Amino acid sequence: GLVVDGIQWFDALRWLFGKPVEVSAMGGNVYPGPTEAEDVNAALVRVENGAVVQISTDALRGPEATRIDVVGTDGTLCWSAGENRIALHRLGGRERREEHLPVTEEEIDGAELRHFFACVLTGRTPMADGSEGRATLALALAVRRAAKLRRALTLSDDLGRLGRRRGISPVLRLVHAN
Repeated sequence: GLVVDGIQWFDALRWLFGKPVEVSAMGGNVYPGPTEAEDVNAALVRVENGAVVQISTDALRGPEATRIDVVGTDGTLCWSAGENRIALHRLGGRERREEHLPVTEEEIDGAELRHFFACVLTGRTPMADGSEGRATLALALAVRRAAKLRRALTLSDDLGRLGRRRGISPVLRLVHAN
């Protein structure tokens, strides 16, 4: 589902728009036939600056159906992954702009791998290290939990001493709380 197949979208969300503070989600199996995970997913994530980011995926149509929409104080930014297109719509119709990205998802993945291997060979620290990966996974798990509970979850940094003693990130403590 969205946690495994869509982890790169949560990574992009964190990288581009900042710290997530609240999540809400819905997922389900709507296509006939056996599946291991949800085949349709939608997540709403509010980030620290107040913007709302929506990620939607559809397993049947694949990447061409994946969209990330960002709604902020000045307007909306929409990224269609399958079309490699970004559209900007400013509030009040002041500006509408659309651009096609000259890069594919495979090229982005390849660039990430080349960067990682270069860091391994040279001893440099990668741009996205293990703590970044853990934070992205925590966000994805919070989205999954929000869908399961059918309610919005607030992501808090102060969730008690127990989780800190065990070395578990604050978001993961929330996700695994009963």
